Order: sequence, then C-alpha cells, then structure tokens
Amino acid sequence: MLIKAFHILNFNKIIMKQTTKFSAAKLFLFAVICTALVSFSTGLGGDHFEIFLNKKLVFREFVHMAKGVKSFELDQSNPDATLDIYYGHCGQTGKSRSITIKDAQDHVLKQFNFSDATSKYMSCKVKDLTHLQKKNSSSKFHLYYSSKELPKGKMLAAISLIHANTVMP
Repeated sequence: MLIKAFHILNFNKIIMKQTTKFSAAKLFLFAVICTALVSFSTGLGGDHFEIFLNKKLVFREFVHMAKGVKSFELDQSNPDATLDIYYGHCGQTGKSRSITIKDAQDHVLKQFNFSDATSKYMSCKVKDLTHLQKKNSSSKFHLYYSSKELPKGKMLAAISLIHANTVMP
C-alpha cells in the first residue's frame, strides 16, 4: 500500500510537471502571436486628418504613420471651390480650432478660427488663398492646424496655386 501511494504521488508530480511545461509553452505561443499582431499597425486610432476639395478626398493621413508633409495643387480658375479640412484627435473633434496659412518663410498670412459647436469640417474657399497670393506674390503656402488639444499646431500640407491652363514642365 505504501508503494502504491508512492507511485500515485510520483505519477501526480510527473503529470504536474508536464502540465506546467504545456501551460508555459501555450503562454509563450500566445505572447508571440500577440506581439506579431500588434506589430502590424492598421492606422486605426490616433490623430488623423483629411483634406477635401469640393467634397472629394484629396488625401487622408494618419499622424503616427506620416512620412513627411504632403503637397497638392489648387486651381485658381475655380475660385469658388471649397477646401474642407477635418482633424480628428483619437476620433474626437478638437476645441478652439484654427487653420493658419503661412508663407515659405513661416510668416502667418491668414488665420481661420472655427467655433466648437459647428461642423467637424473646417472650410475655406480657394479665392481666400488667391487673395493671399496677390498680396504676397507667392503661389506656395503651408497649411497648419491648431486647437486646444494641439496648441503648438501641426503643418498638414503644402499648397501650390496653379492655373489649369498652365503647362507644367
């Protein structure tokens, strides 16, 4: 009987060691899989912005994945075209928002302020930018966003004003 009790205890120790080794292996495998899945970012969450021209998406950028400043051209021959900008702070619209237009030397040319209770989009007309071009004799501008959540601001894009009938080299 004593021998049977010893064999049962010994058998339990062997089973416990195998179970512990199996659980540790499963835990390790689970950690490897989770690490691999987290390594592939989907672009969801975090700050992002979208720029539209006449309700057509020009581009969408996720701030944590940004690779430099994007640039685009605006056609001066369509002065009533509307530029809409949305900046989302982890899916939320910012407070005390503003869009600032600066020249190549970072001088503020115009600032558009937007109230908190209005649309999530911040809008301006192309003609607002063409007036700046006439005053400053430059056709290249930088578009900045700032808000209560991002007080130092962020450059979103570089804008070049062109005439549609101009032939680009």
